[in-house]
Amino acid sequence: MIASTTGGRTWIKLFVRGWLDGTVRYQMEPAERALFTDLLVLAANTRLTGVEGVVAIGETKGVINPYSAEQLAAKLFYPVEFVRATLKKFVAQDRITVKDDVIYINGWSKFQSDYSRQRKYRNSASDKHTSKVTSGVTTRLRPEVEVDVDVDREADCPPSPLKGEAGVVLDAPPIDSFIDRNLD
Repeated sequence: MIASTTGGRTWIKLFVRGWLDGTVRYQMEPAERALFTDLLVLAANTRLTGVEGVVAIGETKGVINPYSAEQLAAKLFYPVEFVRATLKKFVAQDRITVKDDVIYINGWSKFQSDYSRQRKYRNSASDKHTSKVTSGVTTRLRPEVEVDVDVDREADCPPSPLKGEAGVVLDAPPIDSFIDRNLD
């Protein structure tokens, strides 16, 4: 079994319209879309110095160590022949480039740009290691992420017709005002 690694990213971005209505939906079978998503996640999980959008095991002395089709199939639970055929299809569709057996996700920096843009915000948040409980409940998801849920929120807010579960007031304008503003 291949060892699991932890990369530098914790999320990837998928464009909803493109995913549901674009070429991804019509040019790929469901299993191929799943493999493509797995490749995006592997690229995000890979820790390589100064390189983004690369699906690789890692690097040794500056040389990128690629996954073989067998390793990808074992790690992602796909048949080897399916992985080989689908990678060829992705190359033909210009979704990936393969150079020296290393898989590069085409357009990575364009499509995953928000992660780099938000890095400064994540770094400043990770510098705060103190945890304080106000009138609510503080939960630590990861050492660098803190979520504070204020259970007395309703008392602090003006009356609103929008209520969530357990009486929590949702801070959202009515949908009519959103539609009016955005359809003009």
